[in-house]
Amino acid sequence: MRSKSGSRVVIIMVLIAFCVSVIPVSSIHASMLGTGVVLENDSQNIRDRLNNMLVADDVRQSLEDRGVSVAEAQARVDALSDAQLRQLAGQLDSLPSGQGLETVVIASVFIFVILLITDIAGLTNVFPFVISQR
Repeated sequence: MRSKSGSRVVIIMVLIAFCVSVIPVSSIHASMLGTGVVLENDSQNIRDRLNNMLVADDVRQSLEDRGVSVAEAQARVDALSDAQLRQLAGQLDSLPSGQGLETVVIASVFIFVILLITDIAGLTNVFPFVISQR
């Protein structure tokens, strides 16, 4: 059986929730976006992504080894047309990321830890050296 103070708290919370739910909210109007707006926004996102890649240490070092400064590379990215940006983005998405053994090792350790935790909890029976809690 609840005490009077406990039921008062519940009543107050219900009243607050009701009052908040009846507060008038301005309606949101949705409309179709034109193709030009979408492509312009997409081009800016691609341009930002490329500029962020250029400031990475390994990319910057690779550019400097080839005799290209980061400022010059950013100027070239800014000079690209929208069609060239979309073509470059398509090529970047299809190229391998360059991450090799490091990613595989991290993923393997993560999977091992998850399986170990589920084995200890008794949800799986993967490792014979684990004594489960069940």
